[in-house]
Amino acid sequence: MKNYMKISTKKLTKIPLYLARVLDSDNNQIKLEQLRVKEYSKKITSLRGTRIAIIPWSAGLDSTASLLMALESGNRVITVNFNYGQQYWNKERETINKIRQMIFKRYPQALSLWLQHKEVDISWLDKALKKEFPGEWQHIFPMRNFTILMEVMKVIPINNYKYREIWFSCVQGEIPFSGGDKSIVFLTEVARIFSLNKFLLVLPLIGLNKTDIVKWALNKSYRFEIIKETISCFSGKGEKHCGSCLACFNRLVGYYSAAVVKNCGFIPNYNLLKPFIDKYKSAFKKENYYSPSRKNDIFNLIYFLENKNL
Repeated sequence: MKNYMKISTKKLTKIPLYLARVLDSDNNQIKLEQLRVKEYSKKITSLRGTRIAIIPWSAGLDSTASLLMALESGNRVITVNFNYGQQYWNKERETINKIRQMIFKRYPQALSLWLQHKEVDISWLDKALKKEFPGEWQHIFPMRNFTILMEVMKVIPINNYKYREIWFSCVQGEIPFSGGDKSIVFLTEVARIFSLNKFLLVLPLIGLNKTDIVKWALNKSYRFEIIKETISCFSGKGEKHCGSCLACFNRLVGYYSAAVVKNCGFIPNYNLLKPFIDKYKSAFKKENYYSPSRKNDIFNLIYFLENKNL
């Protein structure tokens, strides 16, 4: 079989201009970072005091992991949570207050690094946007993530810090090329808008799935004490998790695959979760954007639920 792809080669024979410019400057940030790698081969120091991470925080599994990572990295942090009319707002708010106290107790550095927490009420937008995007949205707020990210950008004066980062907690397997407010097209446009305003979009969980996040938390007992108190539920009913919504199902995937299903926040029930079992079975028969690791974790959970018939 003939190879119809043209193969080309390139060989560098001298230092390129872009590299020469970096090498000629003692103050170039790229050169300084490379020197830092050699000087601190075992521990690369962070630029403490010059960076700030602004994190949309819902007290969920993903955003709470991002918050702990930011604190452990020595970043100064501002968290923002949003009331967009969700029926589980009161649950979310109560969990935020509980986890805040836990973090201050278990992360002494948070007293100096966690600068503030803000609440923003955007619930009035919900009806207006649903008129622009007709259809059945249920718990979904149209344009939610775009609104959240734009509002987060307004939280701090632009000249306060040299490096201003907005941490968006989307995980591996949630990012299709196009369609939705976590797609590559969406994130690329948001990153462009941020750069124009001297902000950097950071995706700290981009290489992790739910299972990876739970396993990361399990590496340190104090992390997991906090992570297991997070909330992932679309229902406003009950004390914590309803155990019958899509958010609860996706939470269960991570906890089951990390072998700590008893800490997921609810008792798995096959009959309550069957609609999502059927949904994923159908989705996997078609082309979809789910990552191989996420597919594998979901299949393992489905096998467990069907054979245990909980």
